[in-house]
Amino acid sequence: MCTFNRKYYFIICLMFSISLSVSCNNRINEHQDKNELTLTVTETWTFGPVRGWGNGMIIQTPDEKVFLYDAGLKHTKYDGDDDKGGDYPNTYFDGGKDIIAPFLRERSIDTIDGILISHSHSDHFGGFEYLMDHFKVLHLYDSGIPVERSFTSNRYYDKVLKPKYIALGGEYTSLLSGDTLSWGNHVKLEILSPPKGYIPIDSSEYVPGDPIGHHDPNLNSVVVRMTYRNIVFLFLGDLNKKGQKWLMDNIDPKKLKADVLCLAHQSELSYPYMEFAEAVSPKVVVVGLVNGIYGPAINAEKQYGKVGAKVYATSWNGQIQLKTDGNEYKVEVKRDKSSPISNMKIP
Repeated sequence: MCTFNRKYYFIICLMFSISLSVSCNNRINEHQDKNELTLTVTETWTFGPVRGWGNGMIIQTPDEKVFLYDAGLKHTKYDGDDDKGGDYPNTYFDGGKDIIAPFLRERSIDTIDGILISHSHSDHFGGFEYLMDHFKVLHLYDSGIPVERSFTSNRYYDKVLKPKYIALGGEYTSLLSGDTLSWGNHVKLEILSPPKGYIPIDSSEYVPGDPIGHHDPNLNSVVVRMTYRNIVFLFLGDLNKKGQKWLMDNIDPKKLKADVLCLAHQSELSYPYMEFAEAVSPKVVVVGLVNGIYGPAINAEKQYGKVGAKVYATSWNGQIQLKTDGNEYKVEVKRDKSSPISNMKIP
């Protein structure tokens, strides 16, 4: 029998009421011009002490194609998967059902041209199942990393979700460094990582008792360089410091330069690494996955603020949307960093 903490219920209700009042004054423009590419970094809401966990980024191209980089959180437990103990939020939240699907339906979108799963952790692939069942998903992409290498929460993805999708007739492609894709007119993708054979992991680099298999998918996240005309996006997934170093040692430095850097994980394993921040030198940084309210966003601001980037985080700004015609861009947010809801602490 499920129980619910009334204290959390009161807090969430209060936060929701504040969110409505703030968003009415700072509403994101839903209109998209025919020559614009729109990146929407979805906001994740969860009950309990952890807020803003899960990465789901929606890309709408000028020719009306829709792609996702990750599909949000849904807690899964399958055949010994690592359930992260008390760290993960409750099991009722589904990033696909509760966040991404309403966004798409409000825009009368019933087809998703492709979903790219950066790595097989449930805070990145969890929403995929609902989207697969309720939308037409034309293509699935991931790194193809074997389940034997990373023995934690990817089992449900590899042994249930991916086979189900393929059995339904969906098209699947594994992506490795050097691969290229076209997501519509003028939208080009180059995969920078992981390499063939994947990046090896060193157990000495991680906290004792934390399974190596938990970090291996992060290290081998699908890193994407996406260009729309003259604007460059870099999507890192949960790439940590070792993975960032691999990029610097193996990828043409020119390809690491980006106007917009999209982060998920921003923990002690990836911050601070100023050499990488300087190599990318982004103008805008968006942090789409936030473990709690402040830590990762503050880490990103400390690191990338030093190279002149403007940092946005879903914990501060709610939903973040960047629109570009390929030469200039504008960022719209649901709420300002100084809003009451952005500064509300949850016990």
